[in-house]
Amino acid sequence: MTSSSGNLFFKQNSQCPLCNDVNGEYVGKVEKIWDETFAVCWCHSCELFFLSPPPLERDINALYADHYWPQKNLRDVAKTFMRTMRVCDQVAYISSCLGEIVNKNILEVGSADARFVGAFSSCNNVKALEPSFRYARYAHRKYGVQLCKDNFFSLQGKWDIILMSHVLEHFSDPRAAMEQAYNLLTDHGYVFVEVPHSPLPDEVAALELSHYLNTAHIVNFRVKSLELLLQTTGFSIHSLVRSAYNLHGLPLSGRKRLKAVLLGAMTPCLGDIPCLLRYIMSVFLGRRKPFCLLPLDASYDNFGDNMRVLVQKNAS
Repeated sequence: MTSSSGNLFFKQNSQCPLCNDVNGEYVGKVEKIWDETFAVCWCHSCELFFLSPPPLERDINALYADHYWPQKNLRDVAKTFMRTMRVCDQVAYISSCLGEIVNKNILEVGSADARFVGAFSSCNNVKALEPSFRYARYAHRKYGVQLCKDNFFSLQGKWDIILMSHVLEHFSDPRAAMEQAYNLLTDHGYVFVEVPHSPLPDEVAALELSHYLNTAHIVNFRVKSLELLLQTTGFSIHSLVRSAYNLHGLPLSGRKRLKAVLLGAMTPCLGDIPCLLRYIMSVFLGRRKPFCLLPLDASYDNFGDNMRVLVQKNAS
């Protein structure tokens, strides 16, 4: 199998960018996102999925600058609702770990529409990085938050808390990203990270794995790979949990589709509306928490299965 540029896909001996194991197994491909098609490999040692080789940095940056912006369609209605619910849940999680967040310097990397960092707008100094000018314009108009296009790796300053919600998987070198976060933190500062939790290659059907991997993610994590990354870049793990959509009590037959709708991966059809409305109304009325916790070693829970971690900078 070859890419559009003629480069071979190596089905073995692909070196893992995290643990350096050279026995990466070809498990899928990413296509129709960039001009080239990229091989996805899976590391047996640390369980990281990675593109081998990854796209060029300029192509990654161009994708986010030109093609990421808030949509206005039926699919995005549920996704927008869940973004708001997720931000509330993330803020509650951080507060449960650290207490009330006041008088702190906060940096968010990959802010998108600024919902998350906007929850901390009363803090001393809040800075948000976002490469998409459309998202930056939207965030300023909607929330009054000024987003910056500064390069994360060139950034200067010190921050008490760095927020990285669903952004680490978009870095071609996640180790370098966490090392830069370490350098930007004050002594004993914290980084909040949330990333999707990925299935094992044999945990889902081949077609489902193929669809899961064909995204703009350069890497995809499991608990083992995420822990390894954080522990080898100067951090100690304060808290690590897995969360998923709380669909308990809803019909089993419709849960998978509903998860896809809530994630924004599928446009709802008429048959999805009753379950979707039931879920949304029970959340609004306080009868249901939007998310529930999963054991770290639980089987893959499909769309919406995420890992959430708060790490602290180790003393120099």
